[in-house]
Amino acid sequence: MALYAWTVLLGSFLLFEVQPIAGKYLLPMFGGSPSVWTVCLLFFQAFLLGGYAYAHVLTRYAGPRLQAGVHALLLLMSVACLPVTIRLDRVADLGGRPVLQVLAILAVSIGVPVLALSATSPLMQAWATLGVAPLRRPYRLYALSNVAGLVAVASYPFLVEPVFSRTLQAKVWCLGMTGYALLCLSAGVVTVWRTRDTLEAGLSAANPGEDQTARRPGARRVLAWLCLPACSSLLLMAVTNKICQDVAPVPFLWLLPLCLYLASWAICFDRPQWYVRQWCLPAMLIAVMGVCAVLILRAYLAVQVQIGVCALAFLLCCLGCHGELVRLQPPTRHLTAFYLMIGLGGLLGGGFVAVAAPLLFNDYREFQIGLLLCPVVLLVLCFNDRASRLYHGRDRRAWAFLVCALLISALAFQQEAVRFSGNRRCAARNFFGTLTVYEFALKNPLRRHSLLQNGNVTHGLQAWDPQRRLLPTSYYGEQSGAGLLLRHLRPEVPRHIGVVGMGIGTLVAYGKASDRFRFYEINPEVSKVAAAHFSYLAEARAHVTIVPGDGRLSLEREAPQGFDILVLDVFTSDAIPVHVLTREAFSVYQKHLNSGGVMLVNISNPHLDLTPVIRTAALQMGMRVAVIVHIPAPNEWWLNGSHWVMLSTNDEFLSSPAIAAATRASPKLAAVGPFWTDDYTALFPLLKRRCHFRLKGGTQTETRE
Repeated sequence: MALYAWTVLLGSFLLFEVQPIAGKYLLPMFGGSPSVWTVCLLFFQAFLLGGYAYAHVLTRYAGPRLQAGVHALLLLMSVACLPVTIRLDRVADLGGRPVLQVLAILAVSIGVPVLALSATSPLMQAWATLGVAPLRRPYRLYALSNVAGLVAVASYPFLVEPVFSRTLQAKVWCLGMTGYALLCLSAGVVTVWRTRDTLEAGLSAANPGEDQTARRPGARRVLAWLCLPACSSLLLMAVTNKICQDVAPVPFLWLLPLCLYLASWAICFDRPQWYVRQWCLPAMLIAVMGVCAVLILRAYLAVQVQIGVCALAFLLCCLGCHGELVRLQPPTRHLTAFYLMIGLGGLLGGGFVAVAAPLLFNDYREFQIGLLLCPVVLLVLCFNDRASRLYHGRDRRAWAFLVCALLISALAFQQEAVRFSGNRRCAARNFFGTLTVYEFALKNPLRRHSLLQNGNVTHGLQAWDPQRRLLPTSYYGEQSGAGLLLRHLRPEVPRHIGVVGMGIGTLVAYGKASDRFRFYEINPEVSKVAAAHFSYLAEARAHVTIVPGDGRLSLEREAPQGFDILVLDVFTSDAIPVHVLTREAFSVYQKHLNSGGVMLVNISNPHLDLTPVIRTAALQMGMRVAVIVHIPAPNEWWLNGSHWVMLSTNDEFLSSPAIAAATRASPKLAAVGPFWTDDYTALFPLLKRRCHFRLKGGTQTETRE
């Protein structure tokens, strides 16, 4: 049985390890959007269903020898697909549909190996129950597979990504896939050998200790097999979106819900005794009410508290869903059908978040839906379970408490949804995230302003006061790096200014009639919102051009633009598009700069210090660096703290009094940081150890000691 266990371990590890590797290849192709991870997860859920369906059909309609032969053929096809090559040109352009584009690229690149890996757990469990000395508790192998997945996911950003390049990661994974194929082939040979006596005698190879006359699972049980994993899968993707893009944009925070999700599978399937329905359901509803309180009072609570409460509620919901699945486990002869429904439920839940939710909602409303849906499904199961205290309303006090808690949660979520409806002017959601326009200080003409947020990150602010309407705001104040550069670099001559990342177009406030601004913006909704709800672009004195699409990819295709200033303004959350900070990217930018031109990078981020990366790139290009950190005064409500880095060969400008006086001296600049390339990037070495925050104007800004 050790052979089956090792095969499950290695197969699951490889399956979960290839997910972040594939993501590293895909992120630069789609502008570094965090939605790439969501679509990747949807792809793996779809192929997990395919693997479960394959294992179900194979074990149901074929004998052990044919099973081993067919699976050997699939393994050989998987090895033949190596090495892994994930490229945008492997599929045709799908007309600006990034979700379909990502799914198609993954299917063509790694579809066959992922299908083989996905079938591992149910197939090995089914084989382990055949022949002589069958495994009595094959479901524990599923717990083992989730432990392996947990190790793969948790180790990647801390042990794999900082050490190995992207190409080397793919090569090592291919070697592991080859070793897995050999191990799986050995498991097939052993299965055929273990069942030889029963097959020669014309007997069934199924587990002899099991009642083969047991009835097939009823429709209600099969429906529960479908609904429970659908709820947990929906909640996994919803809580990841919520806490990573709307609560706290912290690097690697996406690991927390995925690790809790895998851990709940491992706990519940290892020992059924770990799940106790009597305390899990009430605790789940109490935690859901805690999430309600967090969402309503989030402005007054520490980020750690918000994340902790959301994570606890998510864990309890997963334990409830997966614990109920364990209670509904069928006899091993229906094992593969059980996993098939689990895979289908996971795909339905994930598909709702990745495909349906962006079309139905303009925010992350599926998070609240998932939190309410999990206890509802569990209550329905308890209502129909004769062994439950809640069977047909048996314990009225318990029902009263649970129903009241559920109603309170639903009402609180509704209240939270309309809390800022009086200030909200526009909301939109697409592949690149959520955009919301607010108006604040409606009764104060001097402080009334409109605010654009992506998640909870400010992307622009404009005052309504005619005296301040065209004043540079947010990260672009006159004393910020952007303000100093645009005010002091060649102000007397016409300038050509390139900006990657438009926001609401605040930088055009520094433009003169003779200047030309060329914006590169990947999110089409940003351009629409900036034109409809803000007036910087409409009232600009300079000539403005907007180029849709990813900034780096657009610059690679264009002829040299001869920019006097090139601004990279795409670093405002944890979704760092690292492909714009690599050696190859800076070579592209340098091609577009005039002699004596200046490159300006916005690295305002409370969790990552990207200065060493930019310092290394500057040294490679023979440029000097000036770091400018601006912390506005408390009464400057229209400004946010900012952290800018200038790169240039123009020593005269960087040594000018205005720039020299604002340049921040830092010991970090004396050391060369990590050298990023398209093949190697790592965020973990750049995590900050200390940072502080303060709230201003409804947004989160950073100060440092």
